[in-house]
Amino acid sequence: MKEKKHIKNRQIMRRFTSIMTAMLMFAMTFAFSPAKGLTAHAVDEYWLYLCGTKVTSDNAADILGDGVFSYDAETNTLTISGDIEYNPKIPTTLLQNGIKDLTIFIEKDSTLIKPDVTPVLTILKDTTITGPGVLNVEGGIRTISVDDCKLTIKNATVNAVTNNVDHGAAAIGGTDGDSLTSLRRCSLEVIDSNVTAKNEKNKQLSAITGFRNELTISGCKAFEGSWLERRNLEIENGSFVNEEGEIIHDITIERYYDLEILGVGVNESNKADILGDGVFSYNEKTNTLTIDGNFQTGSKNSVILNRIQDLTVTTVSDSIISCVDAWFMDNKADFTLTTNGKLTIMSGEIGIGSWSENVTVKNADLNIESNSTGIKSFNPHKSSALKFIDSNVSIKSKEQDAVDFFSGITLEGCEIVTPEQAEIVDLHGIVSIHDSTGSAVNKVVIKKKNDVTTTTTTTTTTTTTTTTTTTTTSATTTTTTTTEHHVAAVLPGDANCDGLVDLADAIFIMQVLANPNRFHITEMGRANGDVDKSTVGLTANDALKIQEFLIGKVESL
Repeated sequence: MKEKKHIKNRQIMRRFTSIMTAMLMFAMTFAFSPAKGLTAHAVDEYWLYLCGTKVTSDNAADILGDGVFSYDAETNTLTISGDIEYNPKIPTTLLQNGIKDLTIFIEKDSTLIKPDVTPVLTILKDTTITGPGVLNVEGGIRTISVDDCKLTIKNATVNAVTNNVDHGAAAIGGTDGDSLTSLRRCSLEVIDSNVTAKNEKNKQLSAITGFRNELTISGCKAFEGSWLERRNLEIENGSFVNEEGEIIHDITIERYYDLEILGVGVNESNKADILGDGVFSYNEKTNTLTIDGNFQTGSKNSVILNRIQDLTVTTVSDSIISCVDAWFMDNKADFTLTTNGKLTIMSGEIGIGSWSENVTVKNADLNIESNSTGIKSFNPHKSSALKFIDSNVSIKSKEQDAVDFFSGITLEGCEIVTPEQAEIVDLHGIVSIHDSTGSAVNKVVIKKKNDVTTTTTTTTTTTTTTTTTTTTTSATTTTTTTTEHHVAAVLPGDANCDGLVDLADAIFIMQVLANPNRFHITEMGRANGDVDKSTVGLTANDALKIQEFLIGKVESL
């Protein structure tokens, strides 16, 4: 009986063990299997902290849940799109990066503020800040702290300011300090960007300091002071200093462009109105220089000096540019000229001069009248092609060939109508436009193929009424000056008294005004040239009025 009872107990134990094993397997199955509607996944963590929150694959799309920060692991890009003011109970960096080659993309204007002593941005691995928005950063002993790595600011706008009184406070600071024995390797490179750095209270350090390993800027310039009183800065021992070697607490780094208007460099401050007269403006996004209105100058500086590759020069409407003692354009890079309305260039020297670069005139209505060559290249043995595409062009040179010295001249959608039977001639790699006799010409007219050729014969109504015999024998009377006012205009606009009214008259007036000792005008010329009734006597407005008459803006003089 005892043996039977023992066997029965063993059977019960086996059943119990089987049941427990089944229950354990069941529990383990549910423990390690995802519940319905949930997905099991490994969470990736990144060496990147925002306001004390570590970035993971779970929160990367909206790190703080407010739409300001997001991280894309595939492109290694942190995007900032909004404002944050961070006031932690325990001092903590607002943004701390330990990911190598991180890009911080400023999607829109954003402001990051953290009042305590720790940096707003701590950069521990090579990082690039870029993007169309403006990044404003305020707070910390070091507002932006770079530790043993390189920070690159490229195609960006960054404003950093620290209000801290600590002797080590700096708006943008590396950690290698001023010690020659520092083991840190901190670098800052600013490329094509606008940066301001300001120490509000600490005056012992430069606003940008601690980059003994490398501190470079390209496509921009560093200065202190306002735009009108700016003083250029130099780099010394990883900081910016002035010419006297003094540290600077308020630094501006401003992007500039390889473009000058009448000797004035185009930069971020003046690009919207380069000379302050509303005529010239530059848009870096479209790489376009726009001319809006008329412009006259007696300066010897070229109106336009260009080194920007693939620049487009355009107009808003009819424009007249008069430069009696200089080139209209000194070009050192490929560029395209196009117009809305008619662009008239009156140049006392070369109209457009190009140094081994390609010049394209496209969809333009262009009139160049110059004393020297209208459009000229200066190194035909390199690529220096001149292209006319779907354009109406008139080029007239007083002293030299109209077009010369290019390596090639081509026309698309337009043709040369003056001279008749024109030829594009290549002489040992130097290409110019000749007439049917093989001679180079000083006047070239190009018209669109579909345009009606209205032969506007330059009115040879040579009214050579040499009634300039206004018997000056009356000079016996000592009142020689009073006779000037009684000279009546014979042909209004004909300032040079050649019997014609053309651009040469407007140029001559500008030359007389700019250099009266060199250019002499007769009393009849003064009377003919004084066509602007708003003023008495010869002024630049008379030259402008003649030009407006020639392009049809006014019906008569």
